[in-house]
Amino acid sequence: MSAFSAFINDESLNQKHIEFILKIINLIENNGYNEDLKIHYQPKVSILDQKIVGAEALVRWNFRGTRLLSPAQFIPFFEAEGKIDLIDQYVLNKVCQLQRQLLDEGVEVVPISVNISGVEAARDGYAYTLLNIIDKYGLSPNEIEFEITESVTLGDNKNILDFMHTLNANGYNISLDDFGTGYSNFERLSGLPIDIIKFDRSLTILASKNDESKFMVGSFSEIFKK
Repeated sequence: MSAFSAFINDESLNQKHIEFILKIINLIENNGYNEDLKIHYQPKVSILDQKIVGAEALVRWNFRGTRLLSPAQFIPFFEAEGKIDLIDQYVLNKVCQLQRQLLDEGVEVVPISVNISGVEAARDGYAYTLLNIIDKYGLSPNEIEFEITESVTLGDNKNILDFMHTLNANGYNISLDDFGTGYSNFERLSGLPIDIIKFDRSLTILASKNDESKFMVGSFSEIFKK
């Protein structure tokens, strides 16, 4: 029995929920799209001049057209069945389509970052799969960036390191998301091809509690700038 089958046999789950997930997997695999998956773009705003300097592509599931479900409510199913690459590539294709359309219309674009699953980042040669998608649309590192979570970088998985170095060698920025939720150390981070570090929300909340916490988080920021 696969991990996904185990999910299906779990009576505590809503059967309709599972049926919709199966439909999404089937449609993406066979048609390359699904209208129930929506891409939302969260802007990245500079605190210096309040200008939009980028965006992050966030996938949501439009459940029965009534409410949006977060990735935490459906991504585990894709991962369990070994289908998470469908989400990664679906989102990247959608982002590339948008950027290509805007460029063709003469619109000045900002880079959009796409989240990549740690499961797929660890797959041999996966970086080239993503690069081929971008090349198909004639885009460059000026239009696309990648994000991985801090937890993905923990351990010594050679494939993940190769994944990051390959993207970086081709000019693509890599953001480390959710920093502060794992157990990274500065020595390890300094050896990774990371261009941007995004503090987890828990650290920003911590910084607002007292001067000592604010100083600590501020010190992290200054160290990373160097």
